[in-house]
Amino acid sequence: MRNHHFILQACVVLGLFAVPSASAQQSLQVRANRWLRVTELTGNVRYQTGGTLEPAAVGDRLQRVGDGLRTGGNSTAVLDMDMAIGSVSVAPNTVLQIQQLTTTSDGARLTRINVTEGHAQLRVRRFTNPNSTLEIETPAGVAAVRGTDFGFNVDQEGLMSLATVDGQVWVEAQGNGVSVNPGFQTLVIPGFPPEPPQPIATELYFRPRVITDNGNGTAEIVGFVPPGTLIYVRGQSHGLTTTGHIDITAPISSNRRVPITLQAPSGTQQTYQIAIP
Repeated sequence: MRNHHFILQACVVLGLFAVPSASAQQSLQVRANRWLRVTELTGNVRYQTGGTLEPAAVGDRLQRVGDGLRTGGNSTAVLDMDMAIGSVSVAPNTVLQIQQLTTTSDGARLTRINVTEGHAQLRVRRFTNPNSTLEIETPAGVAAVRGTDFGFNVDQEGLMSLATVDGQVWVEAQGNGVSVNPGFQTLVIPGFPPEPPQPIATELYFRPRVITDNGNGTAEIVGFVPPGTLIYVRGQSHGLTTTGHIDITAPISSNRRVPITLQAPSGTQQTYQIAIP
């Protein structure tokens, strides 16, 4: 049984109380050669540009609004940001797209990346310009950083979990925000404010409770994992758990096992081979 999800787009705007006019915004921004460049690839990764999808290659650049990447099962990618701002490690089954890559007249760099599903980890240096911003937009909310190491999960329904390894991340949704310090994580359900940060689990565990052969080639697996974990069975996403409780039905392989992969928001990944009695 999946956890309860609410499919609502979060309306989140940083700097909500001081929005300049369109002409003022244009005067603040100048043309610049901004990009995210593919530096590593494994498996099936597709590059989206100009409304088309094609196999990605090392050296491809995401440099316009709408450019993006889609990773398949067992496929990964690494992107470097211009000016050595940092890197983005993209996990399997992830959809990522550029929303903004601009530079203001004072040299500040404004970067917004939209992730609608999957997992990514960012390592970002501290910005030298105080007006520079980097925002990660998801269906549940927005994460704003200025120099940190953090990761996050997003499932098909838009539910997000985010964990900070180093530095600090501000997560905002529905007009409310929380500061996520190192060693902590938060959960965000679409349509609701972020939950209060909780310590990251020290172990990415799977604790089985009930394992049942359904007699039709599938098994029901009930157990517990750390809250915020994204669940995959043979590369197929089974969503993100807010409570830690999972109840899934999966096909049984010829060796009477079901592989379950756990993806923590912090970046840790672990696969368990569940034996079916």
